[in-house]
Amino acid sequence: MRTITLGIQELAVRERREDEARWDQYLRTGEAVPNERVKAWLTVLACGTAGSRSR
Repeated sequence: MRTITLGIQELAVRERREDEARWDQYLRTGEAVPNERVKAWLTVLACGTAGSRSR
């Protein structure tokens, strides 16, 4: 059980660091994904037709 808990904690720390890095990049560049593009991507994802990640 300890190994699983440690794995989950390590995953949480890694995810938090990645989130912080993305936030820092946004603060530096101001680059964001437009809402319409996000909604379109979510629709494709919900339909199960997401094949490629295009920009």
